[in-house]
Amino acid sequence: SLKGIRDNTTGGQCYAVSFRLLNTKNFNVPQHRERVYIVCLKLCGRRTVPFAWPTGSSSGSPKTLSELFDANRQKLPAQSFEDGNYPTFSSATVQKNVAEALVKLRRVASKKAMRVEDLPAVLDAGSSRCNLAVQGCPCLTHSRCKGGGFLSMQHGTALSSTEMLRLQGFSQTDISTMQLDIAAPGALKGMIGNAFSKCVCMEVLKAAIAAAEAPA
Repeated sequence: SLKGIRDNTTGGQCYAVSFRLLNTKNFNVPQHRERVYIVCLKLCGRRTVPFAWPTGSSSGSPKTLSELFDANRQKLPAQSFEDGNYPTFSSATVQKNVAEALVKLRRVASKKAMRVEDLPAVLDAGSSRCNLAVQGCPCLTHSRCKGGGFLSMQHGTALSSTEMLRLQGFSQTDISTMQLDIAAPGALKGMIGNAFSKCVCMEVLKAAIAAAEAPA
């Protein structure tokens, strides 16, 4: 449909169209988030506009999950990760997923020769299966973010709005300029979960501008 848009003057194809599946985790942010990005560049009389898709971030260094947690977070004590001591939840689905996640965390911690309480991980607690990302985050979604369904296993509580924003590639400077109280907390988290990652969009836009400004 996009390729079918015609130029009013020449009657020819108006845009060079390209699309690609990109993953946020390749752009310095530890969230597994695959989304299709589409770029349309006006031909302006040219036969084509060469466009090179970014494969990852062109600047900065990868963020760790621990760096993206709020500074005032309190980790659970070591004994919380022993059988029967982790915080409980009213939902049977969440309780089941947490129990399975703890087993996985103990296994990973043993392989890495780490203490389980020192291993950052995020659980999609409301999923139909145990969707746990160790040292990363599963794909944020509108419905689960809105309901507070992404759990930091180290802390035993749901991700905050600011943590979700960082997992979408927003910096602390970005967040400090936002009016986060403009929407109800649940609605805000839902919008964050439904968003495209800023870190990916920036790289795609850089490449698109470079292609558009290249000589014919």
